[in-house]
Amino acid sequence: MSHSRSVGYQLPSLPVQPEQEGLLPRRIPPIPVYLIFWALHAPLALWAVTLPQVATLHALVTLVVGIRLALAKGRLERTVYAAAYIVGAEVFWRMTEARVFWEYGKYATGLIFLLAVLRLRPLKIARLLLMYLLLLMPATVPTLMQLDLNEARQQISFNLSGHVVLFVVALFFSNYRLSEEGLQRVLTALIAPTVAIATVALHSVLTSEIVWTPQSNFKASGGFGPNQVSTALSAGALAAILLLWLFDLSVPRQLALGSMALWFIIQAFLTFSRGGVVALAVAVAGVTLSMLLSRSRVRRLRMIATVAIGLLLLFMLVYPALDRWTQGALSVRFTDTNLTGRDRIAQASWQVFMEHPLTGVGVGLAPGYVAEQYGQRAAAHTEFARLVAEHGLIGILALVMFLGAYLQSQRKVMRLPLFRHVSVAWLLWSTSYVLGNALRTAAPSFFLGLAFVGLKLEPDSSVQHKEHL
Repeated sequence: MSHSRSVGYQLPSLPVQPEQEGLLPRRIPPIPVYLIFWALHAPLALWAVTLPQVATLHALVTLVVGIRLALAKGRLERTVYAAAYIVGAEVFWRMTEARVFWEYGKYATGLIFLLAVLRLRPLKIARLLLMYLLLLMPATVPTLMQLDLNEARQQISFNLSGHVVLFVVALFFSNYRLSEEGLQRVLTALIAPTVAIATVALHSVLTSEIVWTPQSNFKASGGFGPNQVSTALSAGALAAILLLWLFDLSVPRQLALGSMALWFIIQAFLTFSRGGVVALAVAVAGVTLSMLLSRSRVRRLRMIATVAIGLLLLFMLVYPALDRWTQGALSVRFTDTNLTGRDRIAQASWQVFMEHPLTGVGVGLAPGYVAEQYGQRAAAHTEFARLVAEHGLIGILALVMFLGAYLQSQRKVMRLPLFRHVSVAWLLWSTSYVLGNALRTAAPSFFLGLAFVGLKLEPDSSVQHKEHL
C-alpha cells in the first residue's frame, strides 16, 4: 500500500488595508466633549450680546436643568456641577442684560442646593454653622421697622442672600462626599461660562473705540462692572490652573487649560480692575506654597514647570505687549496703591460700629450713616466692614461661629492633599473677593461652602452616602 506524500498548506495572505499603504489618511481622533462644551460658549456669548432674550433663555434653562438634577434619581454630584456652572454664569447674565432679577444667580444656587439637601439622609446640621446664620437675623429688625416693605426686602436680599447661600452650600457639603472625579468636573463646569464672559469682553475690546486711562474700563469689561468681570475671569483662571496642577490630564487638555488660563488673565488685566488679578495672585501663591509642602513629587514638578512657563510668558511677553498697547496706562493702574475709596468707606463703617456697637444699625442702613463720615452714601465693598457696621458685636460673633465651623471642617481636609490644595486656593480667593466686593455674587459663598466637604469625606471609606429619594 503506497503512502501519499504530505503536502504543506499555506493560508492565503490577507489583503493590505488602504490605510496601511498610505492611500487613505488615518482616522482623526474625535474632539473631546469638554472642549466642545467650552467652545460652544463663545458663539453663545456673541449671540447673547446682540439678543438679551438669548441670555434670558440661557439663564432660565440652566436653572430648570439644575432643579431637574437636584430632584432626579441618581448621583447628587451632578447637582454640584450645575451649581458651579450657575456660579460661573452669574456675571455673564448680568453683563448681557438677561431679563432676570439681580440676585438671580444667588437664589438659583441656593435653591438647587436646598433641594439637594432635602434628599440627604441622615442630615446633620453643625451647631456653629446654624448659629452663624441665626446671629445675622436680628439686624433685619431695624430694617423692617425703618424702611417700607419693598425697600426693606431689597436691602435684606442684597446684603444677606450671599450668607444664606453660604450656609446652604456648607450644609450640603458637610453631609455629602464629593469624589476627586466630581471635583474635577466641578472645575470643568466653572470654566465654560468663563469662556462666555471672556468672549463678551474680547468682543467689546475689538469693536469699541477705547481710550485707555488708569481707571477701571467698562468698555474693556464688556460694558459691565469691571470689578465683577475681573473677579469672574480670575475664578475661571484659577479653576483652569487647579485642573492643570492637580490632575493627570492628557497633553492636549493641559495645553487647552493653559491657553484659557492665560486668555482669562489677559482679559482680567484689560478690565483695569485690580481686584480679580490680586485675588488670583494671592490664591495661586497660596496653593503653590501648599503644593511645595506636598509629598507628590509629580505634582510639585508639574506645578513648578507651569509656574516658570506662565511667569515667563506673562511678564516677558504678554504684560509688556499689553502695556505698550494701552500706552503705559496698564502699568500705571497696576502699580497704583490707591484703594479707590474702599479704605475710607471701611473707616466710616468702623465709626458707625463704634457708635452702635451691640446690634449695629441694621441690614442695608449703614450707607446713610457712612455718608456723614464719607461725604456721600456708599455701600461697603468689604463684607467685614459691613458686618460690624450693620450687625455690631452680634455680627462679629456670627463671623466667629463661621470661622469655627470652617476650621472644624479643615481637620479632615488637611489630611487629603488634593482637597487641601483646593481649599487653600478658594479660601484665599474668596477672602480677597469679599475684601473688595463684599458678597456681590454667589461665587465666594459657593467656594467657601465647598471647603466643608471635609466634614464627611473619608479617604479610604467604602461606605456609600444614602440619598433620600
